[in-house]
Amino acid sequence: MTDSESYLNSTSSSIHSDSDLADESNRDQPVAPPSEGASIEHYQEYIKYLQLQHGKLQQCNAMLNENNNVLNAQELKHSCKHPPKVSSSNTISSAFQLSSTGPSTASASSKTSDTEKLVLSVAKKYSITTEMLLPDKVIFQTNCPDPPAEISNPNCYTKKSTEKDTLVTKLYTSIDFVLHPHMQTNAFYNQFGTGMQQAQSSFINGLCSVAGSIFNMPNEYFMSKFDRNSVPQVTQLIGWETGKGKAYDVFKVPILYPDHVVNEKRVFRNWLVFAKVIKVAVCGRMSLFPKACGGPPPYAKIWQLTSCTPGLIAFGITSMIFVLSPDQEFSGDGVGAISSIPYYSVLQTIKKIFVLKWGHDHIKTIVQQINTYVFDSAVKEQLDTPGTTVEDVTDSLDCIMAALDDESDSDGASLHTETHVKIGTRHQSPTVSLPPEPAVPSVSEPSISTPSQSLPTAMAPCAATASADIQGVEGISEVLAVADTKVQKKAARGKRAKASVNDTDVHHSSHNTTTK
Repeated sequence: MTDSESYLNSTSSSIHSDSDLADESNRDQPVAPPSEGASIEHYQEYIKYLQLQHGKLQQCNAMLNENNNVLNAQELKHSCKHPPKVSSSNTISSAFQLSSTGPSTASASSKTSDTEKLVLSVAKKYSITTEMLLPDKVIFQTNCPDPPAEISNPNCYTKKSTEKDTLVTKLYTSIDFVLHPHMQTNAFYNQFGTGMQQAQSSFINGLCSVAGSIFNMPNEYFMSKFDRNSVPQVTQLIGWETGKGKAYDVFKVPILYPDHVVNEKRVFRNWLVFAKVIKVAVCGRMSLFPKACGGPPPYAKIWQLTSCTPGLIAFGITSMIFVLSPDQEFSGDGVGAISSIPYYSVLQTIKKIFVLKWGHDHIKTIVQQINTYVFDSAVKEQLDTPGTTVEDVTDSLDCIMAALDDESDSDGASLHTETHVKIGTRHQSPTVSLPPEPAVPSVSEPSISTPSQSLPTAMAPCAATASADIQGVEGISEVLAVADTKVQKKAARGKRAKASVNDTDVHHSSHNTTTK
């Protein structure tokens, strides 16, 4: 190529670039809002201008979210290396009181910052491992029972009073003891709610970013503002139908069963799907990909988690249902704004069956498999907890429990019946929206324990002021008793058969001896 040709090409390209810049600057020029009687062209120009401004705002938000994620990761890494030091309850007290002497000093401001971080950290762990929704304010204003309630005892579900005592005890065991004197203040309640909201928002955003790989679907189905109701194969996984959300039955959710075929005796057998959701919550979204490395330490390491609890499993299943639902925000009142799914009721029902059947072979096997997948280490066996019959549970919960006890009766008729959920009023806690940033959890170690505890401390019962109560069923004891009787009869038959076989062996042995 000659020098003249290269010069002409460079000149041509510069002319094009200059014209592009001119067009860009023209597009950036503000357009006045059209007045009454303006031309169609004016309206079109104004709409185009608004669209450009909207696109710029979206780009700006994306950059800010990315920067926030980096800052949060750095802050979390720094806080792990240098945990907040709180010397006494007096130090905490100063953090929650307004200074009457004007501007605070740098040291006082540092103490306040450390205290706020401690509260946020505690709230994050409580949100993921214990209660997904912020309890009513009255729970925070109630003194811890003396002696504390036995949080591992299934009897905590028998009465509203015991449910409340257990929830209060769970709250106190989840919060560092130096914060106990401030739990009844408005400042603490608001700060705690903020921490729970941050944990859920971060987790849901991260979960949605990898939901496509979890459910083997296009990732766009799980982005913000996408209408999942327009994709039947998504909502069919959770058994949701338009207009029937209030009567939603969590035990009819196909994705909880192998091959998505509902069968009470195989409930939770499709454990790998919600185990992945749990792994995202406590190990981070990149933990789903073996070759991924780097990033801040996962919550499982920070909180020293080695096994799942009923609260964490219920959190994972409820989150999975939400992500597959048409809802765009996880409402603070525990009821889906679009789907009408009673998430609070779903959460408490799942937690209840895991508490009551924690020692059952079916549940123990599933929990061990989840633990092995999530934590990649030898699973420590949990202490057995005797099963107990209760009165205030759903019809479907009764049937699932009976089916678990009667797994050997493969020819038995289905015991499954409809679930009736009563939706009441519940206080409004912060609402969590779908994606703009990745997920990260966080939080606190129990500070109160009782000698009789045999279950993990994250098994909180539903609040006494719960918005979604589950109606009781008469005769639940009879249903469970019949199921247990069948198992006992089969065991007795097995023993008799074994005895007859042994007698026959003895007969043959004596005969052979005499012939010799």
